[in-house]
Amino acid sequence: ISFVLVALRFFHGGKISMDKLYSFSVEDYVGGMIIDYVYLDVDMFSYFEFLGYVKEFGYNSSSVVIYVWPPSCPGLVVIKVDRDLMGICEELKVGIFWRYI
Repeated sequence: ISFVLVALRFFHGGKISMDKLYSFSVEDYVGGMIIDYVYLDVDMFSYFEFLGYVKEFGYNSSSVVIYVWPPSCPGLVVIKVDRDLMGICEELKVGIFWRYI
């Protein structure tokens, strides 16, 4: 059995300029906190686990917009349902997966 692990990096409490969503760099994130989180097995990861992390940071998961930065994409992608996240997880190798709340 092989495991594909991914590190989550959370950016929360800051701001992203809406004109930077499609050509994003870390420097475009202003304020807030950056927290590296645990390594997760991509095959076991789900949208509902993802929402659990959102709640741990004190956010109401139904009232926030969650963006992720997939490794093969120059910009941010909105995550709304499990299928959105699963498509990205299929692309992942061992690496960093960044999420913005």
